[in-house]
Amino acid sequence: MRLRCTAALALAALLAGCSGPPAPSGAGPHGAGAIAVVDTARLVSKLSGARGAVVVVNFWATWCPPCVKEMPELARFHTEYSAKGVVFVSVSVDHPDLIDESVRPFVKKHALPFAVLVLNESAPEQVGKALKVDWDGAVPATFVFDKDGALRKAWYEEIAFGDLAGAVDPLLR
Repeated sequence: MRLRCTAALALAALLAGCSGPPAPSGAGPHGAGAIAVVDTARLVSKLSGARGAVVVVNFWATWCPPCVKEMPELARFHTEYSAKGVVFVSVSVDHPDLIDESVRPFVKKHALPFAVLVLNESAPEQVGKALKVDWDGAVPATFVFDKDGALRKAWYEEIAFGDLAGAVDPLLR
C-alpha cells in the first residue's frame, strides 16, 4: 500500500498562492544547505538548463512520513551520482513562509548534501503539465529525465536507492 501525502499537499498548495520572499542561503545557490524559492517557470528553466545530463527531480515535504523516510536514500544517491554527472533537483512543497521553521531545520537535521528548491505554486498540477509529467501534487514523487529531457521513469511513492540507480544507470551509457 502506498502512503501519499495528498491532503496536506492540497492545503500547502493553496497556501503557496501567498508569495514569500526568497530564502537566504548560507551555502550559495547550488550547494548543500542552499534553499531557494521557485515558481514553475524557474523550475522548468533549471531543468532546461540541465539538458545533456540525466536529471532526477524529487518532490517532497517535511511533513510527509514517506518523504522523510526516503531522504537518506536520496542523499546517498546524490552523493554517488553527482560525480557521474547526474543532476539531482530536490523540490520541497512546504509553504515558502515556513522555510525558517520547517525546511531549514529539516535540511540541517538530515545533513542533506544537495540544494533544496521550495515550490511557490498554488496549482501543483500546472507544475506537472509544465514538466510534462503526470503529477497531481502528491508527495513523494520522483521523476527521471534522460539527457534529451524526456521522462524515462516516475515514482509516486517512497523510493529506494537501488530502484533509482537502476533507472539512471542505463541512461548514463
